Amino acid sequence: AGDCSGNAASVAVNGAGTGCTCTCSAGYYGATCANQCTVAGDCSGNAASVAVNGAGTGCTCTCSAGYYGATCANQCTVAGDCSGNAASVAVNGSVAVNGAGTGC
Repeated sequence: AGDCSGNAASVAVNGAGTGCTCTCSAGYYGATCANQCTVAGDCSGNAASVAVNGAGTGCTCTCSAGYYGATCANQCTVAGDCSGNAASVAVNGSVAVNGAGTGC
């Protein structure tokens, strides 16, 4: 538990026999599994889901409808993005993940 912050699915002795290698539980990352991906902390509270990125070095947010950007911090609104003159507004590109949606 101490070597992997209590957040590992498994732990094993490393190849050199000098320490431990952690395999983090879902939602955790880092050499000691000390970092956790959360919607509130990593995605501005505006994501449908969050997961550890493919490199295991950070988090990838899947933004909720109407939000975009790497941390889902940007929101499309009729008033703010269309001068109040639109019937509706949507994120351009994909609403999902890490900067794919780049504006409204």
